Amino acid sequence: MKNKLMLTALLLVGTGLVACKQNTANSSPAMPNNSISIGAEKEYWDSDGKLKVLTIGNSFSDDTMEYFYQIADLVGVGDIELGNLYIGGCTLETHLNNARDNSPSYEYRTNYDGSWSTEFKYKMLDAVSSNDWDFISFQQASGYSGIESSYDYLEELMDIVEGYCISKNTRFVWNMTWAYQQNSSHGDFPKYDNSQTKMYQMITTTVQNKIVPNKRIEIISPTGTAIQNVRQSYIGDKLTRDGYHLSYNFGRYIAGCTFFSSLTGILPTMISYFPTGVDAQLKRAMTKMDLDVIQDAILFALDKPFEVTKSQYVAKTIDGVKYVQMPQSELGIVDCAFYNSSAEDDWYNLKYNDSISDNFLATRRFTKKELPVGSLIVIENGWKYRPEGWIAGNKNASENRPINVTEEKIIADVVWWGRYTERAFNISKASGGPLSKEEIEQGRECLEIYIPV
Repeated sequence: MKNKLMLTALLLVGTGLVACKQNTANSSPAMPNNSISIGAEKEYWDSDGKLKVLTIGNSFSDDTMEYFYQIADLVGVGDIELGNLYIGGCTLETHLNNARDNSPSYEYRTNYDGSWSTEFKYKMLDAVSSNDWDFISFQQASGYSGIESSYDYLEELMDIVEGYCISKNTRFVWNMTWAYQQNSSHGDFPKYDNSQTKMYQMITTTVQNKIVPNKRIEIISPTGTAIQNVRQSYIGDKLTRDGYHLSYNFGRYIAGCTFFSSLTGILPTMISYFPTGVDAQLKRAMTKMDLDVIQDAILFALDKPFEVTKSQYVAKTIDGVKYVQMPQSELGIVDCAFYNSSAEDDWYNLKYNDSISDNFLATRRFTKKELPVGSLIVIENGWKYRPEGWIAGNKNASENRPINVTEEKIIADVVWWGRYTERAFNISKASGGPLSKEEIEQGRECLEIYIPV
């Protein structure tokens, strides 16, 4: 174990989603309602310093598991052992038949060091009995994921798998997969009237009717709900590479983070890994805003696994350009404080106790990744801001301190950023002077930042 991070998070939020039967209607996803009761007969997954996960699945388990190792590794899990029993499009019925016969029908993908390797003609029960797995995950083939009668094979499948488990601490998991992209050409999409909404609703209804009552399934990963939540944002319905398999960067990352958080109880906001390549569907790499959207969507999915939550990150067009507004909560506004990047005593941190501190509100500091080139800065009439700037935290010469701005709209272009590595905003009345209580409330809303998408 690299550190105690996982155990701390685990004790805070628990493991899995049995409590999804008692969902709340919170307006924010600050803490997911996803704890389970772990009896004395079962130990926490990290009791031996390892995380051991086996998925019995298909190509959708491939998508879910692709980044799982990297996610767990950078969170601080010391020892990771992953297995994925793969047959393309495999249904629960086929899995059951393979378990009955113990037939060598699988491609067995394993990952012990950050890279996947594959053995062919592998037997399911050999994989099950090869390790004292913390978690064994089941899922239905995508085309049947919303068909209740197709789940009737699960109970016997779990009977057989349970008989080959070598640890009494192994927990069974259900991976609730995602609906197809709205323009999907998948042959099973007509089962759902070629409607993404209907497919999602049928999946969630089926899981509630067939999986939630099953006491042997201790954890439900709301992977499909996380995907559906992100689709409500400016990222949109571009999370698959072919209409149903997830895109290599964004889609697989969302699934991996959701699955990891569901199993371990570690919040997605604690995950530091993300893929850095360009996503072919979105034609760009992830930004800080994208990560905020994804974490928000997963938190809501963990809290409300069977319903879609509208995203606060919705695109709007301003002066012909598509932007998404940075949530006001992300501005980190502090009352009665300001920066002075040219000060002799402390040019980098907020000044709270200066004689003019009551004249200002101040934002947090932003990097260029958080406030990318092309961003739009909007200030209300009657207010102004000074866009302080630092180069690697160093003091500005007094003649280089940025001036106050009252212009309603400014684009943070290459010239605006210049050589600065961080920028922050001192907000004050255009007329200057101390802020009343009412003016402080107004000032918290007078500055808006829009990120281009």
